[in-house]
Amino acid sequence: MTAMSFTHTANETSSIRTQEGQLISLGDTFTDIQNRLKLSPNSMITRKFKEGENLDLAMDYKYEIENMMYTITIVNDRVRKEN
Repeated sequence: MTAMSFTHTANETSSIRTQEGQLISLGDTFTDIQNRLKLSPNSMITRKFKEGENLDLAMDYKYEIENMMYTITIVNDRVRKEN
């Protein structure tokens, strides 16, 4: 019996291509994501997001797109980070 494991390192990206060929980019709104992906997220967590002196609420949405897992971070209704 052989055991196999795979490790995937999270890398940030500035855009994600959907299954239909549309792009989700930094600065897009959450509505843009919903309209372009037409998928429900696999999961969602809420956390604090600190940038400089500002402390905001961030939502991390995980999506599976073409067999890859992506986390899209939304702060103030805008895509702030994709990995």
